[in-house]
Order: sequence, then C-alpha cells, then structure tokens
Amino acid sequence: REWTDHVNDQCIAIGWAGYDQKVDYLPPEHWLVLRLKDELFASCKRGRLNGQGPDGKVLVRIRENTEDWYVEHILVTLQQLPDIGFVSFTGLVMAELEDAYEKIKRHDRRWAARWRDIEVMINPNGPLLNGGSDGDNGQTGRKLVMDYYGPRVPIGGGAIYGKDYAHIDRRAGRMAKEMALERVKAGEKEALVTVAFAPGVGEALEIVR
Repeated sequence: REWTDHVNDQCIAIGWAGYDQKVDYLPPEHWLVLRLKDELFASCKRGRLNGQGPDGKVLVRIRENTEDWYVEHILVTLQQLPDIGFVSFTGLVMAELEDAYEKIKRHDRRWAARWRDIEVMINPNGPLLNGGSDGDNGQTGRKLVMDYYGPRVPIGGGAIYGKDYAHIDRRAGRMAKEMALERVKAGEKEALVTVAFAPGVGEALEIVR
C-alpha cells in the first residue's frame, strides 16, 4: 500500500530460480547473455572496443545435457563508429567474445563447448551505425523477454527496466524472485512464482507457487 500511493497500477509478475549460484540461479543461456553483454559493454568503455556502441544485442543458443552445456551459436549486433573498418571491428568483437567465453569456461566446467566449435555471427546485416530510436530499437530498449528469464521462462505482464524502482512491476518482480530463490536454496531444483496485484489494493490478489 505504501508504494501504490506513488504508482497505482496493476501487474502480473514472475519470479523464477533454478540451478545454482554459479549462474546466479538463472537459466544458463540467460546468464551467458548477461556475462557476454557485460564484457562487451566494459570493452566499449575502456577496452579493445573503446568508443564503440552503446547500442547492441546478444543472442545465444545452447544445447543442455545432464551434466554440461554446449554453446552452439552466439549472435552479436553492436553499434560501431563510422571511422573503423567493418572487418577490423568484427575482429575486435570476436576477440572480446573469445576472451570472455574462455574466462567463463574456467569458472564453470559445465560450459563444455570449445570456442572453435561455436558458430559466431557479428553484425550479420552489416555495419550498425544508427542505434537507439534512430535504429528502430525503441526509446527505452525494453525487451520483456529479457526483463524476466526468457525465453525459457514465461514472462510477466509488464516491463521492468526503464521504470521507477517504486513501480509495482519492479517491486513485485523482485518479491517473486526472492520467494523462488528461497525455495531453490532450501533444496528444490527449480521454482516458479506468479503474483498478481490490482490498483489500490494493498495485498496481492493471488500468489501461485
């Protein structure tokens, strides 16, 4: 109720947890995308890719076995400066991805694929020079499937990023995540929690665990 006085809205939020702390209790493919994104972003700020970006997307496809994970595809679309050649640019991105992946493999042996066996695609449509809303990516970059745990886990009913921290979509999503985490840390292999809120109602309409 304290927060609905500020942001009076409705929402359906999803909380999911699974696996273990090495992948932050996320689906491995979701965790991998976040790590690769972080490495590319850091490189754009002060590394090999200094000055490139900031717009970009990362997509991965993995094959999961009982004890290990094989990355089959990595696709990166990254905005580049006009004064760098496309071949040079893709080479720098490739080097950054390889270093990041090898670091991930050392951290967790379940990442079993060799780098040379992964199909990597970088800016397959050619140079991306105009990013953001000029490049048809929207003003906030909201991607519901990545706001949650997707695309493996069902998404909630509202975006998370780009909203005030007090917004019910964000607060309910965090609450549901914490509930799912408690169950996995207590021994469950996987947990999914769904909560629903209505405007002006202080308690959840429904909690499904």
